[in-house]
Amino acid sequence: MSNSNNISTKDKNPADILQRSLLRKIKQVHRLAQKAGLFLNDRELLSCDNCGLLEDVDITGRLITYKSGEAVFDSGMRFEKGEGGTYVCPVCGSPAREG
Repeated sequence: MSNSNNISTKDKNPADILQRSLLRKIKQVHRLAQKAGLFLNDRELLSCDNCGLLEDVDITGRLITYKSGEAVFDSGMRFEKGEGGTYVCPVCGSPAREG
């Protein structure tokens, strides 16, 4: 059923309106957190068995990468999501391993 403004009764439901508004805000915060370099815990941390590059999260929640056996300082490199949804090491191009 529609009124003269072509707004369905579903669109008038305050709970639906609030839910859609909240979902938009959550997506916005998610994008901002990603841009800030925060790890959102939406996947496992990655590592490369070939060259030893590892991901970790620092005390501020930022995602960092460093080489195994070296001092833990962020290299600035990030694993890239490749074709098929698998991540690839930015150093050597090998497939990354989760966990």
